[in-house]
Amino acid sequence: KHCTKSTFYAMFEQRGITLISLIVTIIVLLILAGVTIANITGGEAPMEKAQKAKDETAIQAELQKLQSIVNEAFAKGVKNGDFSESTTLEDIKNAIKNKISNATLLNSTFPLRVNVGYNKYLIDNEKTIIQYDKDYIEKEYLKSTGTQYIDTNYYSNAETRVKLGFSYTSKNNDQWSNGMIFGSANSGTGYNSFSIGITLEDKLYYRNSNQQESFNSSFIIKNNDIYDINIYQNNIYANNSLYTSQMNTITNTQIYSSYLFARHHSNVAYSKFKGKIYYCKIYDGDTLKRDFIPVVSLESGHENEPCLYDKVEGKFYYNQGTGTFETN
Repeated sequence: KHCTKSTFYAMFEQRGITLISLIVTIIVLLILAGVTIANITGGEAPMEKAQKAKDETAIQAELQKLQSIVNEAFAKGVKNGDFSESTTLEDIKNAIKNKISNATLLNSTFPLRVNVGYNKYLIDNEKTIIQYDKDYIEKEYLKSTGTQYIDTNYYSNAETRVKLGFSYTSKNNDQWSNGMIFGSANSGTGYNSFSIGITLEDKLYYRNSNQQESFNSSFIIKNNDIYDINIYQNNIYANNSLYTSQMNTITNTQIYSSYLFARHHSNVAYSKFKGKIYYCKIYDGDTLKRDFIPVVSLESGHENEPCLYDKVEGKFYYNQGTGTFETN
């Protein structure tokens, strides 16, 4: 009762600041607690993490069951004295049908594709089982024997940039080239070309417009060595070394799509490349248009077929020539 009016308001304001500070402190502590819990659980809620662990346990149990079935089928083949793929494959298929009620067989050859509920498994002829979630198996490289090529369905232009890894295994013995790795060209009036290949002198070849650059004479492409190249207009990198030319660049979009393992020359796959491609990325400036990786397809109708898969389009690109691509 002895407080003055000013003293009363001062006390009230002090209590108000303390209350606000307390609320702010609580909020900060809640935020810190949330961050700590997220770090401990890997950003997942406890229920989500528990369900994930349950699903992984179920998959491991399925894998063990499948492995037991496969081992038994292979052992049966040995006991019968007939260890042929066909006998073993039939044993595996019959055992899976009889012992796993929700299993679906997707094909009839090795590697055998089996769906168990929503899970996908691949069984090869060496008793190896893997779980997969894509319709392909990624490989290290795709190899042409000289008769295969792929149409990228991409049309080169003034902004085209190409990154790829390759090695060549044998000479093409073409009249002027040891093989064209990538590109297209049109002849006649307004001839122009965007092409990458190997010269008869085993030098890296690049043609843009009606100019050509064979690089430094010391830069020799050796059989079976792996090379990474990055080409964009006049900037040419080979194994991280920059080579600069004074070439012109094409100013219009090519009328023929670019091939891999050959050059698309006036509707013909010209000067095919005998070698391996490890990857290929095609850009328009900074925009990625194709991101090719070597794979073995599991797509229906193309099972076990070596080809390229474009991660940009989510699409398979198959051989347009004769014979079959090889892979590791």
